[in-house]
Amino acid sequence: MNAVYGDMAITMTERENHRTDTDFEDALIAQLFAFQFVNSYASFFYVAFIKNLAGDPCEGTCMSELSTAIGVIFITRLVVGNAQEILMPLIMGW
Repeated sequence: MNAVYGDMAITMTERENHRTDTDFEDALIAQLFAFQFVNSYASFFYVAFIKNLAGDPCEGTCMSELSTAIGVIFITRLVVGNAQEILMPLIMGW
């Protein structure tokens, strides 16, 4: 969703009609940061603070479930980032 929203954020920011390029870039950065932060970390916030209160019991402890979720996200982003860094130059050169 971060990639999809990135294109939408550019279009929305262009429609805001900022006076300077700096204002445009500041607004775009604020929009992208806010969306990516919520998109990436809302599930962690839910597991850490809301899940037990909502009546949805954690598997084991909530801290273990939270650490597993963070580990999965970290490893996934690491593998995908490294794969892009290695494979994209090979594909572009081919």
